[in-house]
Amino acid sequence: MRRALRITAWTTASVLLLVVGLAAAFLVAGNTARGRTLIEHASARLTDGHVRLSGLSGSFPAAIDLEQLQLSDEHGVWLTAEGISLRWSPLALLTRHVTVESLRMVRLDIERRPVSQKSRSSATLPRIDVHQLSIGTLALGPQLAGAPASLSIQGSAHLISLEDAAAAIVAHRTDGNGDYELTLRCTPTHMDATLKLEEPAGGPLENLLQYPGLGALSVRANLSGPRAAERIQLTARAGELRAQVQGSIDLTRESADLVYSLEAAAMTPRAGLSWQRLALQGGWHGAVTAPRADGRLEINALQIPGGAGLAALNANLNADHGALAVHATAEGLVLPGPQPRLLTDSPLRVDATVQLNEATRPLQLTADHRLFALQARALTAGAQSATFNLRLPDLAPLAALAGQSMRGKTELQGTLKQSSATARLDLDANTEVADGATLIARMLAGGSRLQLAATLTDRTVELQRLMLKGRALSVSASGIGQRGTTSTTPAVQSLRGRYEVDLTNLTLLSPTLAGAVRLKGDVDGPIKSLTTQLQLTSTLSIRGSPRETIEASIKARGLPSRVSATLRAQGRFGGAPLQLDASLDRGGGDTVHVVVHRSQWKSASIECDLTTAANMTPGRGSLRLRVDRVADLQPLLGIRLEGSLAGDLTLRPVGGRTYAQLRLDAQNIVAGNLPANARLTASGPIDALSLRFAVQSPDLGGEPASLDTAARLNLTARELGLQHAEVHYHRQSLRLLSPAQLSFLDGLAIHQLRLGAQRAVIELDGRVSPALDLHASVHQVDAALVNAFVPNVLAQGTLEADLQLKGTSSTPSGLVTFKATGLRLANSTARDLAALDVHATARLMADAAQLDAHLSAGRASHLTITGAAPLSANGALNLKLAGNLDAALANPMLEAGGQRAAGTFAVNATVTGTPRSPEIGG
Repeated sequence: MRRALRITAWTTASVLLLVVGLAAAFLVAGNTARGRTLIEHASARLTDGHVRLSGLSGSFPAAIDLEQLQLSDEHGVWLTAEGISLRWSPLALLTRHVTVESLRMVRLDIERRPVSQKSRSSATLPRIDVHQLSIGTLALGPQLAGAPASLSIQGSAHLISLEDAAAAIVAHRTDGNGDYELTLRCTPTHMDATLKLEEPAGGPLENLLQYPGLGALSVRANLSGPRAAERIQLTARAGELRAQVQGSIDLTRESADLVYSLEAAAMTPRAGLSWQRLALQGGWHGAVTAPRADGRLEINALQIPGGAGLAALNANLNADHGALAVHATAEGLVLPGPQPRLLTDSPLRVDATVQLNEATRPLQLTADHRLFALQARALTAGAQSATFNLRLPDLAPLAALAGQSMRGKTELQGTLKQSSATARLDLDANTEVADGATLIARMLAGGSRLQLAATLTDRTVELQRLMLKGRALSVSASGIGQRGTTSTTPAVQSLRGRYEVDLTNLTLLSPTLAGAVRLKGDVDGPIKSLTTQLQLTSTLSIRGSPRETIEASIKARGLPSRVSATLRAQGRFGGAPLQLDASLDRGGGDTVHVVVHRSQWKSASIECDLTTAANMTPGRGSLRLRVDRVADLQPLLGIRLEGSLAGDLTLRPVGGRTYAQLRLDAQNIVAGNLPANARLTASGPIDALSLRFAVQSPDLGGEPASLDTAARLNLTARELGLQHAEVHYHRQSLRLLSPAQLSFLDGLAIHQLRLGAQRAVIELDGRVSPALDLHASVHQVDAALVNAFVPNVLAQGTLEADLQLKGTSSTPSGLVTFKATGLRLANSTARDLAALDVHATARLMADAAQLDAHLSAGRASHLTITGAAPLSANGALNLKLAGNLDAALANPMLEAGGQRAAGTFAVNATVTGTPRSPEIGG
C-alpha cells in the first residue's frame, strides 16, 4: 500500500513539475528576443500559415504588444491588424474567465469574408469581460463593403449568460457620413437595449447585409423594462422602405402586445430582387398559444432571385381563441424551370389554420389552382406527422414539363411521419390516362396506380415499395441507400436494390409487334462503382409470325464510368435459333474493348474484337459482318429484300496514330422494287481517311443511275472533305465543281458545296443544324435540263432560285427568291403563247410566308399576288390577286378553231381558307 502511495505521489509530482517547467519555459521564451521569434515562427507553422505574427514585444503574457497580425485562408490574407496592445489577466483563465483590461488596435483591415470552415468544437463560451476596446481605424475592403470604408470604434463588453450581459459599442465613419451605436444591459429581471444607426445610401452596412440597393439607412430601436413587461419601440427607414413596431413583450410568459407596419414603394435592394409595392400592417395581442392577432400583406410585381416571381400577392392573418388562420392569393405566379409560366394564367389560393393552444400545433392547409387542388393536415410539434390529398384534373400541362404528351387526371394521397431520427413517407396515386400518341400514354391508358413507401434516417434512405401498374406496363422496385456519414456528404453513397418491369403488350410499341417482355434485375455497391445483373425474357411475334422466346442476361460492374459488362442471349427469333455472347470493358477515358464471342442468326453473323474510343483513337482489332441472304430480314422489315451484305473493319496503331481499313459490299441488293449494287471503302489514319463510295442501279424509275464519290474524312475533327462526286441519271451528269467541306462536330455545317448539271449551278453554304444559317441557290436551269427529266415540257426559258434561311428547321425564317424568264411551253398548241416572266419573293416568318409575286406575259398582261401563305397544310391563306390579262393571249389556241379574242380582263380577287380548302372571292 505504501509503495503504491509513493508511486502515485512521485507520478503526480513529476506531472506537476513538468507542467510548471513548461509554463516557466514558455514565460521565459515570451520575454526574450529569441523566444519571441520562436513563437512567431511556431504560430505560422502550427496553423499552416493561416496566422502570422510579427513584432511581438511587451511583458509576456499579461502585457502583449504586436506590430502586425495577419489571418489568411486558402484564398489569401483576409484580415490585417497593426499596432495591437493587449492588457489582460492570464491567471483568470483557470476559472474560465477572460478578463481584458484594454485591447487597442491602431488599424484593422478586413478585405473580405473568410472562407467558411466547419466548426469541430461544441465547447461553451467562458465568462468574458472587456473593459476597454479601441480601434483607431477599421478599414473595410470593397469586397466586403461595396466600396472602401473607414470607421473608428470604442466599446466595452461583459458576458456571462443571456441573463447577465452588458455591452456598449460606438462607431463613426471617418471617411464619410455614418454613425452606429449599441448599448445593452441584461439582468435576470430586466433587459435594456438601444440601437441608433444612420448611414447614407451606398454605405458599408447595406453591402455587409448583401443588399447593395437598399438605400439610406436610419434605425432607432429601444427595449426597456422588466422582462415581464418590456417596452419596445422601433422606427426604421431603408431607401423607400418604412417600418414601425411598438408595444410590449412579456418574455417570461411568452406573450406580446404589439402593433407593426411596413411600407415600401418600388425598390430593387439586390440583383434579382425587386417589387413595385410592398405593404404589411397588423397587431398581436396575448400569449403565443392564444393570441388575438390580425395582419395584412400586399405585394405587387415581386421578382425573386432565381427566376421566380408574381404579379400580386394578398394575404390576411387572423388569430383568436388559439386558432391562427392565414388566407393568401397569388396571381401571375412564375416559377423557375423549363415552363416558368405554367401557373401564371390562374390565381393560386392558399388557406391555412394552426391551433396554437394545442400541444401538437395541428395545421390544416388547402391550396387551389386551375391545375391542382391540395388538402393537408399536419401535427407540427411533438411527434410530427402529415396526411395530404392532391388532385390534378388535367395532366397535359404537367406532362409537358417532362417532354410528354398526355391527357388525363390523377389523385394522390399520402402520409408523412417524423420521429426523432426517422421520417416515413407513404404515397398512393390513382391515374386515368387517355390513349394518346406517346408510348407512355398508350401503356398507362385507362386506369393506373402508383404506390410508394419509403423511410429516411440520418444514415439510410430505404425504399420499401415502389409499384406502378398500368394497362400494359408494371414496375416494382425496392432497395436501400446508405448516406454519407458527415454533414458535408448527405447524399446517397451506396445502393442496394431490386427491380422488375413487365411490358405485357408490345403491339403498343409498334403494330408490327406482338408479345410481352419482362425485365428483372438488381443493383449493388457504391454509387461511383455499381454492380448490376439483368434478366430479360420476351415472347415476341413480328408481322404475325409465331411467338418465340428469347432469354438474355446482362452482368455489369463499375457503373457508370469504368464499366465491365457481359451480354448473353439465346432462343428463337424470326423462325430461327439466335445466339449472342458479347462483352464490353471500359478503361481509362473513353476507351472501350468490345468482344463478340459468338453471334449467329440465320445467315447473319458478327465477329468482333475491337479496342477503341468514340473517335477511334487509340484503336486496334477487327470487326466482320456477314449477311449472306438479306432476304432473311424481309419478314422483319416488311419489304421485298434480296442480295447480300459483307463488311470488314480493321484498326491498328502505327506510330501513335490509328490506321483503319474498311470495306462494305452490298451485292445484288433489291429493296422493294429498287435494285442496286454498292461499295464503301476507307483506308488510312482516322484523322485522314480516304473514302470511296459507289452505287449503281440498273432501274431507278425506269432509267439507270449511278453515284461515285471520293472524300477525305477526319474523324477526330468530325470533318468530311468532298473531293469528287458525280451522279449519272437520265443521261445527265451532276458533278461536284470544286472541293467542299462538311462539318458534323456540332450539328451539320456545309462549306462551299457547288454542283453543276449542264449550264445549271447549285450552291449550298452555311449551317443546317442545330440552328439554321444557310444560303442556297440554283442558277441557269434551262429548258434542256428540265426536259431531260420531264420530256417536252418547255420550249425555252430559264429558272433561278435563292434561299437565305435562319432560325430552326421547325420554325425557319429568311428570304426565298424565285425568278423565271422567257418561259414557253413545248406543247404545240401553247408554243406560240407569249413568253411568261415571273419574279417572286417569300419572306418566311414563324409559321407563314409573306408573298410578293409579279407575273407578266406580253405587254398588256400583268398580275400580282401578295399576302400571307401558311407553311403548314392547316394554316390560313390570306392572298390578294390584282392585275390585267390580255384576251389576245389565247388567240394562238383559238385560231386553230377559226376564232379570235380581243379585250382586257381586270382581275381583283382574294384567296382565303386553307391550302386544302381554299376559298376564292372577287
